[in-house]
Amino acid sequence: MNLLSILFLISLNSLPLYASIGFQANQGMVNIAPSEIYQFDVVTIRGSWQYMGDLVESDDMDQIRPFQRKFAPVPKVWDDDDQRFASYRLIVHLLHDPDPSIPLAISMSAIPSAYRLYVNGELKAQKGIVGRTSQEETPSLGDLHFSLIPGTQILDIVLQVSSFHHHIGGVTSPLIISKEKSFQQNKNREFALSMLLAGCAMILGLYHMGLFFVGYNNPSIVRLFLIAMAITLRPFIDEDYSILPLFFETIPWRPYHILKVLVFGSIVPLAVDLIRCMRPKTFPLAFQYIILFAFGTAVLATLSAPHPVHTRVFEWLLIFYLLVVITIGIHSAWFDLRFVRGNPMQYLTLAGLVAATFIDYTSFSRQFIDMGRMDLVWSSTILTAVLAIDSLQLASRLSHMSSFATAQEKEIMRLNQQHKEHIKLLDRQIDDAGHRLIQQEKLAAIGHLAAGIAFELNNPMAIIQGYSQNLSKAADQGRLTPNLLDRSRIGITSALDRMKRVIDSLKNVSESTGNPQLQPCSLLEIIHSVLILTKARFNKDGINLKLSNELPDSDDLVVASSAQVCQIVINLLNNAFEALHRVPAQTHREVMIIVWRDQLGATCLAVNDNGPGVEPDLRHRIFDAFYTTKDVGEGTGLGLSTSQSLAQQNGATLELVNLRHPTSFVLTLTQASSS
Repeated sequence: MNLLSILFLISLNSLPLYASIGFQANQGMVNIAPSEIYQFDVVTIRGSWQYMGDLVESDDMDQIRPFQRKFAPVPKVWDDDDQRFASYRLIVHLLHDPDPSIPLAISMSAIPSAYRLYVNGELKAQKGIVGRTSQEETPSLGDLHFSLIPGTQILDIVLQVSSFHHHIGGVTSPLIISKEKSFQQNKNREFALSMLLAGCAMILGLYHMGLFFVGYNNPSIVRLFLIAMAITLRPFIDEDYSILPLFFETIPWRPYHILKVLVFGSIVPLAVDLIRCMRPKTFPLAFQYIILFAFGTAVLATLSAPHPVHTRVFEWLLIFYLLVVITIGIHSAWFDLRFVRGNPMQYLTLAGLVAATFIDYTSFSRQFIDMGRMDLVWSSTILTAVLAIDSLQLASRLSHMSSFATAQEKEIMRLNQQHKEHIKLLDRQIDDAGHRLIQQEKLAAIGHLAAGIAFELNNPMAIIQGYSQNLSKAADQGRLTPNLLDRSRIGITSALDRMKRVIDSLKNVSESTGNPQLQPCSLLEIIHSVLILTKARFNKDGINLKLSNELPDSDDLVVASSAQVCQIVINLLNNAFEALHRVPAQTHREVMIIVWRDQLGATCLAVNDNGPGVEPDLRHRIFDAFYTTKDVGEGTGLGLSTSQSLAQQNGATLELVNLRHPTSFVLTLTQASSS
């Protein structure tokens, strides 16, 4: 029986309480029956038993000779001429209202041993003597009656019992030993159950911490981990199993009480938040605020108590704790089934939480029964049953949801695999279509150059034809001379060289642009090849086409694919030609190609025209595929898009620098090393 709770009940009543009380010691049990403590509502009594020695088990008493019997050492103040005896000490703190008119008395009857009463450290009463032999021992079974002076006092009631007296005499002696043995067995059982609870909670916490570190970054995992750690600490903060003495020699009651309440209480707000997070529809935010407000008020009321009494507030904290453990079990299983299906740890977690719930429910119920608080027993039982029913319903829904989700997951995986195969097929088709479109754009660009190519080939062919006719005519007339033959040979050779340059330029332009080989190439040679094919077209339309070389001598090598750079330059020139073609012929129309080295050492090529320019709101779209400002059927919209893609393949950049006056497209290439 919990003495603190009994004394608390006494303090709640204005009438005297008559009861048969068994006071629980740390390692034993002393029965005082009946006991009468007269108490008024203005007085608070707080008591705690401390056992000051070790008792010998009753089963072993017959095997021990008198000189081998063990007498437990106790502090000097409780010795009887240096004799040793077992001692139980009851410390009672009396807080009294300053009003001296209210009397106070303490009365305890049928005390089964010798006793001493100390008030504020001063011996006030004693009866009986304990000794090493039955002749020396005079245990008193009398009563203790003592009137107290109003005010704050500390009473030490020391009940002294020798091990000899336990074995030899008295009606109450066997009762004392059997109680002690029974109590020790209960204590060992409760200790084992508490350790099992702590172990289950620790497994739960470590499991969810592992989930968090492997990638399940769900806020509920963090809440479950913190709650599990608080449950793990709870048994080690309890009075009977506290590990605090391992670190602190003495602990004042108030810090210890605050620590205990906080360890118990920290679980409640975390669990309330966890439940609302997982079931927001059935647990609105306003309800959470109400619970947290009520709980905070209860904690403050408990912590502000002048003495560490077991108040109703703290008893309700225990019910809170019990319900939290049950709820955590339900929602942890819900979380595991929802997010980590198929993991065997979820079943171990659920089993551990069920065991923890059973342990705490039986432990708390037994404590409530010992305190005579059947209202708490019924409250916890009803609420536990409600939550158990809810857990079964939730488990049923979860089982159905899990089966349905598994089937849906398989179907989604099948559709996803099918979708991936379709995407791969579409990617291949898009790549093929893209290559075909680029090639078509390239052929279209060459088609625009057809007039220039024909002009460049017609002139040398006309020269060759003229020399051929002159030689034929001179041969018919017999006027073939060495001088004529030399002039004709030189002219024909020059025309053939010109034709060869045109053909080489056309070959460079029409070379495949797929799988480019990046290697050092002359940028000026590429530009001259393009000019050979395009200049005639510009001249025919009255557009001036010029080249400005600002590079140092013999320093025009760039790392690129010559065929792709040719394609880019042709596309830029065609774009400039189309822009100037919309400008009246009476105005001065000019396209300027400028080559220079920028401050970072890159080689730059700019194509400038003085056409109408680009509208500012269209700037971000000019490099989009299939975008064109021309009429339907007049353009594909792939020129600039293809040019930018080819530039990226060569590690270069293509950008619009000026929108108008002049419109300038700049291609920036990587300079080849001098080696």
